[in-house]
Amino acid sequence: MSYDEIRKEFDRLSEWYYANKTHIDAGHEGKFALLYESDVAGYFDTWDKAELYALRNKFAEGLFLVHKCDLSEKPVYLPYEVSA
Repeated sequence: MSYDEIRKEFDRLSEWYYANKTHIDAGHEGKFALLYESDVAGYFDTWDKAELYALRNKFAEGLFLVHKCDLSEKPVYLPYEVSA
């Protein structure tokens, strides 16, 4: 994957998470949600456990995200610029 492809996939997964955050986080406060291909692959007690699960299940071949479930969290969007 090129840098641009990774960035686009990261943005897509992040946008999907924040659009579905209330549903994803509900009942899982304090857990870590493992996001893969616009789905929740599981909830884990620690970030490390979520990452280890992803790596053992070959999620590293694609992009995955781990988010801590926190209903009080608000998204923060920072501008970035992709340069060649």
